[in-house]
Amino acid sequence: MVAKSYYTSDKSLVRIGKEFTVKPSTVYNWVQRYKVEFSQEKSIQQEITTFSSVLNTDAPVKKKKMTSEQLKQRNLELESQLKEEQIRSITLNQMIDMAEQELNISIRKKSGAKQSR
Repeated sequence: MVAKSYYTSDKSLVRIGKEFTVKPSTVYNWVQRYKVEFSQEKSIQQEITTFSSVLNTDAPVKKKKMTSEQLKQRNLELESQLKEEQIRSITLNQMIDMAEQELNISIRKKSGAKQSR
């Protein structure tokens, strides 16, 4: 709660320490301890926001019932989008394959590879 307060406001360590009745050094320690977790949470929230905005602006699904003709039209739009994304995926995979061959480097992650911490 203290670290989150620090990251979500423009308040200083001293000010937050006074609000929570703890020493600024304690606030600093907590801020450092939860820095990674908060940044991960923040990036997840940004992804959710971005994804939501894409869904809302792309083709919103109306709350009211759609007619049969509207549903057919929506289905055609979605099938078209799916086809485009499939083509995009195939193209990107081919580009990666070509780059790996021409540059003689490994781009894709190998299964079972250890992750650095």
